[in-house]
Amino acid sequence: MSCNELTPLSQLTRLELDTGELGDKNQRVCNSCLSAYRCYDCGMNRLSTRAHTICDFSGDIDGHYNLCDTCNENNYTECDCCGDVRVHNSYGNVCSMCEDGDENEDSDNEFISTRINYRDVSVQEGIQEAIKNRGSGDVIKSPRLFGVEFEIVTKRRNIIGDEERTLLNKTTPSKWGICTDASLPSNGIEVNTCPMSLSDSEKQIRDFTNSMSKLFTVSDRCGTHVHIDGSDLNESYLKLKRSIYAFIIFDDIFLEMLPVSRRSNRYCSPLSYARAVINRHQEFSKGMSIEEFMASQTRNDIEHTFYKTKNKDIISRTKRDHYAEPRYHGINFHSLFNGHNTIENRYLEGTIDSELILNWVALNQHIIDTCRIINNDNATKLISIKNVNDRLNVYAGMTGMSKELLDFCNKRINQFK
Repeated sequence: MSCNELTPLSQLTRLELDTGELGDKNQRVCNSCLSAYRCYDCGMNRLSTRAHTICDFSGDIDGHYNLCDTCNENNYTECDCCGDVRVHNSYGNVCSMCEDGDENEDSDNEFISTRINYRDVSVQEGIQEAIKNRGSGDVIKSPRLFGVEFEIVTKRRNIIGDEERTLLNKTTPSKWGICTDASLPSNGIEVNTCPMSLSDSEKQIRDFTNSMSKLFTVSDRCGTHVHIDGSDLNESYLKLKRSIYAFIIFDDIFLEMLPVSRRSNRYCSPLSYARAVINRHQEFSKGMSIEEFMASQTRNDIEHTFYKTKNKDIISRTKRDHYAEPRYHGINFHSLFNGHNTIENRYLEGTIDSELILNWVALNQHIIDTCRIINNDNATKLISIKNVNDRLNVYAGMTGMSKELLDFCNKRINQFK
């Protein structure tokens, strides 16, 4: 059962295997959970069903349609352009979002390579390289690794032309990734850094943003996502729990540091709200709270609380889905649990201001580096402080936040009052 609620046997539905045969008698779900297993394509209730972002036979794109493995493999293929969308075979090999962008381009995007895969062992080669023989930076003083996802658009026109491609090719470091993103307009591109830290990271980001500012800018459809290494959190149940406390406490502060447009963005919702997709429609319910996690006694308890189910199959299936709904919080813990080993902060608006990005990174590093201090008593004390400025000041004193970082937070809060 998906929800682990006691339900009469007569009200349970037995799931099918992809062969059409009924599965094990224990593989039954109640009616309220059945929609999660109903395949959008064939309409059958199958055990292998999981959510995908699809471009269907009509060209409509929507996220998290349920497809069983058979329909997914036989009727859909990966978009040749973005690689993020499953495209129905009758529609073609490119999703409608990318197709719309391609119509406006004057040549192939030969500069497009790939996203940085934080699960790939090869990216971890940057760990020692990032900190060896490199001193503390002006802003980045923690050796904790991080990566940045820049979303940018061209300045001059609604396409990415040869001049922009040449600049990207010359400026983007070889270990970084470049890709398209379905959320961006046709003149948009996403650039992903490799894992980095300390003074070397400052130089790379400053050099990149200075060069990009010649031909690129940002729009209200752009965001800046920061991944902070959390591999040590996955090795310690207590540290993981306290890092969640810390980000829930800081969530209200983050929101006050943002322009209004980012506070209600569906791709970075506050931790206080949780998304669920029911019958293809988004529904919002009460999200994460410190009180829920305080009851957790094991790593499994934390995952049960985060994914709001104790069902191992559902948790496993959700972890395998990169675009699962828990990802779209401003603070994305899904990337920590699913093997990427990072906590992703998705809140920041699109920017090529290097100092803003570096201070934002340093703030997130600080939250993780000092999370051990946020025990149950301190968490209870901080979350009870409703005034954001007061909470920030108490938190800063408790965790030893530098004057520079505190000034940065206050400046952002005052900017968007």
